[in-house]
Amino acid sequence: MNIPKIKFLQSDNPASAKNKKMMLMMPVLILVFIFVLTRALKQPASCSAIIQNPIQTNPVNGSADNSATKTNWQIPDLYPADLRDPMQAVSSASDTNTAPGDIVVKGIMYSHDRPSAVINDKILHQGDKISGAAILKINKKNVQFEMNNKIWTQEVQR
Repeated sequence: MNIPKIKFLQSDNPASAKNKKMMLMMPVLILVFIFVLTRALKQPASCSAIIQNPIQTNPVNGSADNSATKTNWQIPDLYPADLRDPMQAVSSASDTNTAPGDIVVKGIMYSHDRPSAVINDKILHQGDKISGAAILKINKKNVQFEMNNKIWTQEVQR
């Protein structure tokens, strides 16, 4: 009868060899980690003096350097008056031909609960007034106005 031999220390499996090496390296790595951690947590006396007195003396003339404590803040310039507001629609060439009393519908934002329209660069709602005209109704495609008992509708200017 043939009895198989059990090998405890020798193995042909490469994974087993890696496990053995790792088991031998773990205590060494733990000791290195503890050494580094204790060195990092120790605070030398020279570091505490720097933290308590951050003002350094100038080695050239021996005077104290207070530039670290003083900051010359400057107030920035205001935005220029000719800067275009990015939230406003860009005016087109046809806008320059309209008189100040004219009403120009530039856009409609329609919703069932509160429709609004962009008229002469202002966002208005039903019931608002502009240039003496009242906004009666804002539809999906046009706006209905009333002024001096006259009612008319205007579509969005393209």
